Amino acid sequence: MIVRTADKNDIQAIVSLLKLSLGESTIPKSYDYWCWKHLENPFGQSLVIVAEDNKEIVGVRAFMRWSFSCKNEIYSALRAVDTATHPKHQGKGIFKKLTLALLEEAKSKGFHFIYNTPNNLSRPGYLKMGWKEFCRIGINIAPANLLSQKESSPSRSKLFLTDNSFNRINTNYSIEYINWRYHDIPTIKYYSTTVRLKDDSEVILYFRCKRGDRFSETRVSDCFFEKKPQPFLVSKYLGRSTFVSWRNTTGLRSFKYGFLPKVNFGPILTFRGLSMSNEEVYRLLSTNNFSIGDLEIF
Repeated sequence: MIVRTADKNDIQAIVSLLKLSLGESTIPKSYDYWCWKHLENPFGQSLVIVAEDNKEIVGVRAFMRWSFSCKNEIYSALRAVDTATHPKHQGKGIFKKLTLALLEEAKSKGFHFIYNTPNNLSRPGYLKMGWKEFCRIGINIAPANLLSQKESSPSRSKLFLTDNSFNRINTNYSIEYINWRYHDIPTIKYYSTTVRLKDDSEVILYFRCKRGDRFSETRVSDCFFEKKPQPFLVSKYLGRSTFVSWRNTTGLRSFKYGFLPKVNFGPILTFRGLSMSNEEVYRLLSTNNFSIGDLEIF
């Protein structure tokens, strides 16, 4: 068995391995989605390695590049995402071997830290490899307004950037990022709406609709604004669902919540320092301004 860097010719075999090992999910695994996620990312191409046995790819490990900003400083991060082992080769330590090998490569390239939101089954494995648990990234919900504004596809031409004067870590936003994240993504449909506030400033909300058998959700993924917004009721502008969900980011934290102000669910964030110590990363993450869009679907 050999471990090597993946290349574009491996993509179809990698996607097939992900389907075989993990099955399908609400986000379909496809060649186009892999390319969008790992090759077209404006922060750079992902670090991807594979394990190969008799010229067959039997394991894959991918770290996705991400860029954060805080107090005018830029932090180069990685997110541990796609990993899979062929069912016939499970139990041989391939996941750990690939992860540790890619960590060494990441350190040599000078990345500041790595993070992810593993599920309950995979989290213990990451903690054994030196990851630290940060906290649960909570989500807020409120009843939706069935008479809300009509949604529209995200616009490429108009974008307000978040106000970094709050000295909190957030994604290093750019127009290229927004177009990639909400316009170019395959398989998932995002919408946007522009809200004009009483002071005549505007807020742009990016969101998607999730439909279930009994309930439906309008999920606010990101918010961009001209200046710090005045309080307003988010569910007044988004609806056609049972409820609206969002994160308490800088642009959204002054929203009125409705009668369900806080819900104890959301992903648990874990991290490991690379060029930074775990203590330094923890202090940085403690100022986080993460949106749902920073964490979902990846």
